[in-house]
Amino acid sequence: MATGATLLKGRNDPPSHYLFKIESFSSLSKSSIVKFCSDDFEAGGYEWKLWIYPTGDSSVNGKDYISFHLELVETDSLPTDVWEFHYHPMNTIFGISKFIDLNTFSSPANGYLFDDTCIFGVEVFVVKSTSKRRSLSMIHYPATYYHTWKVNNFSSLINEKYESESFGCYKWKILLYPNGCEGGEGNSISIFLNMSPTRFPPNSNLFVEIILRVKDQTYGEHIEWKGRNAPPSHYLFKIESFSSLSKSSIVKFCSDDFEAGGYKWKLWIYPTGDNSIDGKDYLSFYLELVETSSLPTGWEVTVNSNLFIFNRLQNKYFSNKDVCDFNYHSMNTIFRISKFIDLNTFSSPVNGYLFDDTCVFGVEVFVVKNTFKEGRLSMMRDPATNIVLYPNGNAEGKGNSISIFLNVSRSNFPPNSKLFVEIILRVKDQTNGKHIEYKESYLYAPSNNFACGRREFLSLAKLKDSKHGYLVDDTLIIEAEATLLGLILPKS
Repeated sequence: MATGATLLKGRNDPPSHYLFKIESFSSLSKSSIVKFCSDDFEAGGYEWKLWIYPTGDSSVNGKDYISFHLELVETDSLPTDVWEFHYHPMNTIFGISKFIDLNTFSSPANGYLFDDTCIFGVEVFVVKSTSKRRSLSMIHYPATYYHTWKVNNFSSLINEKYESESFGCYKWKILLYPNGCEGGEGNSISIFLNMSPTRFPPNSNLFVEIILRVKDQTYGEHIEWKGRNAPPSHYLFKIESFSSLSKSSIVKFCSDDFEAGGYKWKLWIYPTGDNSIDGKDYLSFYLELVETSSLPTGWEVTVNSNLFIFNRLQNKYFSNKDVCDFNYHSMNTIFRISKFIDLNTFSSPVNGYLFDDTCVFGVEVFVVKNTFKEGRLSMMRDPATNIVLYPNGNAEGKGNSISIFLNVSRSNFPPNSKLFVEIILRVKDQTNGKHIEYKESYLYAPSNNFACGRREFLSLAKLKDSKHGYLVDDTLIIEAEATLLGLILPKS
């Protein structure tokens, strides 16, 4: 997207493809309308739409300017081509964020706004329509290749670069620069995933999702990032002058509402972390489901969501979490990530996340299940609960952590009902009083697991480390608190 101000030049002939007249512009600019669009128009054999931001598109540094986006529409009938301008299936909009500044535009002496009326126009000339045909074949059941590379005697490595053995049908290799390369040289290790270019046909491209992980062999707190080229499909949020924001008194701020899966969402950002849930010195994010008042009683919306950060050096979008499943309902409309990325890693220029004091975040929200069942909320007696402990871990915690859950007896409340409860699970530090605590509001329902907790509650190495005091005289103390908020019953 172009972001620089455009140099205006004049001519007598009107634009040949589309004219757009706006009357009462001052009323429009003072309204709550952020953007509006023209009718569709034809140019060069394609259909187009002109989007106008009367006070500028602030998401791309267009504040106090008039911004324009030219969108290619009705693309479903187009072949799978590499389209030109660069219009293509993942980018159908070209934007000019700073077409003309509002002071110049609004001044009567300049003649652009006359009797509170203005006229805009556009010409679109298709110079080249490439005839290269390409097909994108999505793999319904993609193969996932795993490889663990154990690097021995790391401190003795002297070469600039090392390669792992190849793995998978595309002959993947892990590349390691023990002293870093390019922006990371001398201050970081650099790791890449490389593949043999001889393993797939000429002039073809391979679209993959990768995960690179450095394992914490003591505490199990691995460093993991997932990277991809394609931007998040639902929302992008750009922050400029981040250092000024982080030094201000602003604790949190939110994005504009955006649509995904037929619902409205809002992204909340804590630039120095949410201290209330152990997010200090991290970037914290909340994804909120908004405009829920129109939803029927007893609504639930289950989503897969993923949060991304753009790395300018690698030109990729990264996420440090797998896709997160979350069940939204009337008593919990916010999903929280308290520790998305630590501020030191984020702020270091060599890492590429904060570039020229600017950063870009994105989010994808896929609705996988939504139910509209009538119901009522009733207070209830205490249910039967018990703590479930896996001393050697469960699922991804197996062999590296203890797993702890709070279980609720299914027989203790009526069929097809749901119990909404706030739980706290705690492993006590019997020496220093620095307990490990997990807190969550949870809806116990037949569609959910009746046990809530964490599979990687506490790493086994940390548990057995005597300086922490979690295991004293071979005794572990686990506490649980459950605050009953109510029972959701089917409507009678």
